[in-house]
Amino acid sequence: GDPAATASAPRHDCQDAIARVHGQATRAFVHCELAKLRWESRRASASGNTAAEVAALTNAGLQSFRLWDVEEAHAAFLRAADISTMSPQLEAAVDWKFLRYCTQLRAAKSPNFLKTDDFPLDDLELVRNQLLGMGFRASTVLEAAGARCLTNFVLVELRGALLEKNLEAWSK
Repeated sequence: GDPAATASAPRHDCQDAIARVHGQATRAFVHCELAKLRWESRRASASGNTAAEVAALTNAGLQSFRLWDVEEAHAAFLRAADISTMSPQLEAAVDWKFLRYCTQLRAAKSPNFLKTDDFPLDDLELVRNQLLGMGFRASTVLEAAGARCLTNFVLVELRGALLEKNLEAWSK
């Protein structure tokens, strides 16, 4: 198959020679694409073409994800999102779902990733204790969110208003 059409580079080398060479070709192709997109991003930034810069950064994030480099993908999507706040037209070019997914993957590896000066982890513990103090259990919150398990809870796009409404109804 065409390495350009392969969804992602293999994470491990295969014993089969043909599969191994195809994986190496795919990895090399994606690295070349990534280098080209980084160059396009820098060129667009230097010329003040924010639309081209956002497009290049978003595509670089996708290519990084094809290489299983979640940190690099997250950085590219985040930079594109930061630039896109300058114009509502640019926001459409950002892949918000991949940005959220990369954020979730990074947060799953390190809870401190979500820590900021504005919202320390102690506040998350306070929210947890408040929910437990009101009689809510993990199963109740999962059911209210429409999630079957904690992984589903983390990876689904939560409807905050629906969750709040269901928790309020169950607390009465």
